Amino acid sequence: MKKVVSILLTLCLAMGTMFLLTSCGKFDTVKEWVESEDVQKELNDTIADLDDSSMKMEVLGEDDKLIYSYTFLEEVPDGIAEQLESALNEQASTFEEVAASLKEEVDVENPIVVVEYLNSDGSEICSQEFTAE
Repeated sequence: MKKVVSILLTLCLAMGTMFLLTSCGKFDTVKEWVESEDVQKELNDTIADLDDSSMKMEVLGEDDKLIYSYTFLEEVPDGIAEQLESALNEQASTFEEVAASLKEEVDVENPIVVVEYLNSDGSEICSQEFTAE
């Protein structure tokens, strides 16, 4: 289980760092920004580099939310939710920085970064929201 949490944190941090470095101009919504050509290229390259056969990763935009969605391809063991939540809490500042950097890219007053982990059946294991501090 610790290996799974470690892999997930690595994926989250890599994606968070990628978005801190991306600069495409101002967009009206996070969805518009995520779907822009430059961001999609970055996403495709990064996701390919982080290819892991144990889960599927998506980055989505909805209004004022940037969503990192990780879906396990097999059912995960009991007790992993607490480990994932703890690991996310330890990395909160990274996701808060991503939320702050979104203000430079998107015309949204209070952008939110959502990190969600889903079981293979689509049920939520855990989810957390982060805002700029």
